[in-house]
Amino acid sequence: MSNLEENPQQAQQEEENALEEEKKPEIKFINPNSYVFIQDKIIPILGSNFVDNKNEKIENLSDEIFSVTLLGIFFSASWASPAKIFSKELIKLYNQMNEGEKIFEIIEISFDKNENDFKNHISQYPWKFIPFGDNKINELKEKYNVKVVPKFFPIDKEGEILSDEGREDLIKYGVSVLEHWNNEIKTVSDEEVEKQWDEVKRQIQLQKEKEREEAMDD
Repeated sequence: MSNLEENPQQAQQEEENALEEEKKPEIKFINPNSYVFIQDKIIPILGSNFVDNKNEKIENLSDEIFSVTLLGIFFSASWASPAKIFSKELIKLYNQMNEGEKIFEIIEISFDKNENDFKNHISQYPWKFIPFGDNKINELKEKYNVKVVPKFFPIDKEGEILSDEGREDLIKYGVSVLEHWNNEIKTVSDEEVEKQWDEVKRQIQLQKEKEREEAMDD
């Protein structure tokens, strides 16, 4: 008789551990030596205040925004005809790239001056937005030197631009744009990837604890 048979509790624990290992989320990268988004790097740039197309605040940033493979910043406005034209193409690409599993998220920064115009504008699109009147709008306009709209920039884990011609790249390469931008992504060691994944798990845990505390307060 084996030790596991002599100790059913140990056998059960090892079986549970094996099942837990199977459930471990798969880390999604553009390539095996790529990166994952770290909130501590992105939030100081984009902020932590986002809304959906119903103008409702996004509460779970880990699942809604930072769990994707590719993050893009889109500068637009309801009054800009070129932005409207590009947005139609961007919707198609957004839906195609997210078929089956969501890997692509867009943060739109709208230059609308009227809140009703802003609300009507965002209701047409499936991605996320920086809220109307948020201070981050002008900060990002200055940081990325945006003079005209539309402008689209894919960003890396540090919030740095992967391509200055994101709009043109998307139109030219379509869903295969990931491969085009792949060479621009900084590669990291396996050890650094593991550190990044540990940080993602830590951020998720902190978010869950915050949500539990808020629920208890209510």
